[in-house]
Amino acid sequence: RKVGKMNVLKFLKSKIVLIFLFLLLLCFPAWSWKIPSSISLPRIPSQEPQFVVDSYNKLHVVYSGEYSRNLEIFYSVIYKGKPLYTINISRNSGDSISPSIVLDSNENPHIVWVDSSLGNKDVFYTYYSDGEWSFPVNVSNNSGDSENPEISIDSKGNVHIVWEDNTNGNYQIFYRKYSNGKWSSIKNLSQDITESS
Repeated sequence: RKVGKMNVLKFLKSKIVLIFLFLLLLCFPAWSWKIPSSISLPRIPSQEPQFVVDSYNKLHVVYSGEYSRNLEIFYSVIYKGKPLYTINISRNSGDSISPSIVLDSNENPHIVWVDSSLGNKDVFYTYYSDGEWSFPVNVSNNSGDSENPEISIDSKGNVHIVWEDNTNGNYQIFYRKYSNGKWSSIKNLSQDITESS
């Protein structure tokens, strides 16, 4: 009897697995995935992609790409798998890496990244509005290395930026806010003596 029950259990388990696989294929059919295609500039080694999708199903993509022997931040708008245009956001002699992007309520992109054009690593910020890009602002602006920035925008349109920073000797989490055309002072959110990252 025990052997019979075990066989029944095995049979039921196999049926459950088959039903699960059937439902999985029904919800996510293999033919719904398309062949990957490159959306970065041709012949440019690219890395660290980040993207957001707007209400028109357009992808706003940022990535770091090698150009003129250094790394630059590129921004692309993709629609139905095809790039509409791509521009160089950073445009400087240093290496620009680790981009992050968010859209505001008007679906304008706001971008931050790490830039070494001033000698150390700083966090830079730019945004698109009224048909043009703002001049990049050095958000961290200190003597240490600032890395891994993240950006967000709240319902009132305030820009919030956080990053890792070792200005005080070890890596801690720093924060700055941009509201009504003015920058807040830089705040250390971790305030500890050990590494936060």
